[in-house]
Amino acid sequence: MNIAINKVLILFLLVNISLIGFSQKFKGGVQVGLLATQVDGDEHSGYKKAGLFVGGFVNYPFEKVPLVLQLELNYAQKGSRNNAIQYKISTHQIEMPLLLMWNCWKGLHIDLGLSFDMLVSANEYLHKDKIEDMNRFYFCDLGGIAGLHYAIKEKFILGGRFNYALSPIGVNAIVRNAKKVQTYMWSNALLFYVAYQF
Repeated sequence: MNIAINKVLILFLLVNISLIGFSQKFKGGVQVGLLATQVDGDEHSGYKKAGLFVGGFVNYPFEKVPLVLQLELNYAQKGSRNNAIQYKISTHQIEMPLLLMWNCWKGLHIDLGLSFDMLVSANEYLHKDKIEDMNRFYFCDLGGIAGLHYAIKEKFILGGRFNYALSPIGVNAIVRNAKKVQTYMWSNALLFYVAYQF
């Protein structure tokens, strides 16, 4: 797993270096934010799991249309939480979103895209005891992104996003009508972030 993640990080750095060398039109930046997340399919609802979001991006603004194409590499802490029964899923992921951003009004952008996400680690707890069955979490998943952001003088950015898994992040075994049933788990998250563009 670590070897695959290292290859993706190296590929992302090489792409960024080549893009910057290819044209001065490309811009880059850093971003940090907070996530509120839940997992559909784990029988616990609500965006009760908070997490850290940090990453970098490189983008290309088109000349004749108010569109920007952006590639990112982010670290995100996701999962779910139910304090009533002391249940928690905590995942650490590397995300690579590709976004198309439309400048619809004076720096206000509408963002749409896809994200290829890889699992670094996952932990699950019930009554503060760690559940050891980690084979039910998948190494990678695909997510859809929709959001808004506002650019202040093209340098400082305030934004929010909704991210929902288009493919399951794993499987969950639950009991329904005295029978054990296997269901898929789908991650979704609300993100609020700030960014600085160089």
